Amino acid sequence: MWGPAGVGKSAIAKSCAEKTATQRRLGVSFFFSHTQYVDDPLRFFTTIAHQLSTKIDEYGKALDPRIQRNPALLTKGIDAQFRELIIEPFLELAGQNVDVEDKMVIIDGLDECNGDSEQSKIMELVAKSVMEHGNMIPLLWAVFNRPELHIDDAFSPYLDSHLFSKVELPVSGSNDGGIRCYFPDKLRRRASAGTAWPSEDTLDILVSMVAGLWIYAATLVRFIMDPDLFPDQQLGLVLKFHSQQEKRIQSNTESSVTAEPDGFYQMIISRISSEYLPIFQQALYIHHTSSKKPDDILLTAVWSPDRPGIQLYVLANILGHAVMSLKHALSKLQSVLTFISKKEMYWGEPFPGSVHIFFYHASFMEFLLDKTRSGEYWLEDRCHYTALAPKVLCLFKDLYAMNGISRGTSFFPGDISCC
Repeated sequence: MWGPAGVGKSAIAKSCAEKTATQRRLGVSFFFSHTQYVDDPLRFFTTIAHQLSTKIDEYGKALDPRIQRNPALLTKGIDAQFRELIIEPFLELAGQNVDVEDKMVIIDGLDECNGDSEQSKIMELVAKSVMEHGNMIPLLWAVFNRPELHIDDAFSPYLDSHLFSKVELPVSGSNDGGIRCYFPDKLRRRASAGTAWPSEDTLDILVSMVAGLWIYAATLVRFIMDPDLFPDQQLGLVLKFHSQQEKRIQSNTESSVTAEPDGFYQMIISRISSEYLPIFQQALYIHHTSSKKPDDILLTAVWSPDRPGIQLYVLANILGHAVMSLKHALSKLQSVLTFISKKEMYWGEPFPGSVHIFFYHASFMEFLLDKTRSGEYWLEDRCHYTALAPKVLCLFKDLYAMNGISRGTSFFPGDISCC
């Protein structure tokens, strides 16, 4: 199922998973997410195999001996994993005339799997297995993702078969009914008893604002319901913003479906003080860079293949700010990001209280990385790198001095962030 970015697509996937689970037909539900770091293609089919083995006893009995004989199966490429962990056990059962009930496999956010080629490969492997083996593989696949040309190209050759179908979910006012129920359900939790807040007229404006975009609706709710501020004042800011934005859009003949949410993102960022704005931009620039392997030698220092993203205390060290000060600066963006604490192991010792930045949805970072949309808030402006370079070099110098390390010593990627 192809659909726009937003809560709507994922909500449908979740609803399908819940309904099939109540019918005892759910085999697997897997939700890719960049923001939650669930995007490693090498863990995709192994996770599916694990979930299937807990739901289908016959499959689990066929799978276990294969892994015991060859544990390296779990570390092979996705082609080998799919063939040897998923397909061959079911073919073995079919050859033994073992009847296995069909199970649903629900995959959400394939476009958030790490690597375009891996996304295409997963789609191709699944589609090809259905064509080649039919009902010998008792899995019914439902894949939800945003429209991406490479995924579409991988799937299109199979659409002539009756075994496949494609459903597109355009951004549409047809979502208004659900969104109309969503706003009062979320907002009236903070209303005084016996009051109808927000009013029906205000709800009409909010529904009109989001124009079918669920992720925008969710962002507005988090903004209005900021626990540190007054919801009626926050709602007033939203309505004022919408009035101003309507005038801008009406005078712009090239307005797009993202014009209003982009404007709202800009408004959120504009509320950060001039003192903290460079800190915010540099922090998110490093966070973005550390979520993928950088080409730059300086930012290799904060990258680790085993820990995507970056911890708050590492950001604080690089930027030269106290952790709580940096967290306070970033908390101004609570409607689009939050913090998750994790315990991680460094050199065999636990490090409690590690905090990672978590984005509610990929659309905010997409906005920041698109210069035409984010304008002055564009993250990849050279000025951010220029400001960060001396800070990273100073951190290197301090770490060498603190640990008495020779300047000729080489580090593996991630070593500096461990320090």
